Amino acid sequence: MMIDTLILGCTDFTCIAQELRVVLSPSIRIVDPAGEVVKTANMALQERNWRQTGRVIGTMTFYASGEAPAGAKDFARRIFDIYIDEFRLVSLK
Repeated sequence: MMIDTLILGCTDFTCIAQELRVVLSPSIRIVDPAGEVVKTANMALQERNWRQTGRVIGTMTFYASGEAPAGAKDFARRIFDIYIDEFRLVSLK
């Protein structure tokens, strides 16, 4: 049996969508939920008047318990319009 649609079950998988496209048959449709997640989060923030508009001057550092995935900075910029300055790794021990 052949699949016709691959649904990315987590927004993290958006980072590997291009790699998946290379190895999957061109006839397989890839459905990425990341855009809808962003729209829903944006609506929730606006309803509560928590949505900040415009740019805030400063830096943004993300912390991860493992290595930051390759392409994470580009993903954050493309999907969320967030510019990450740095990823810092922390130990969970």
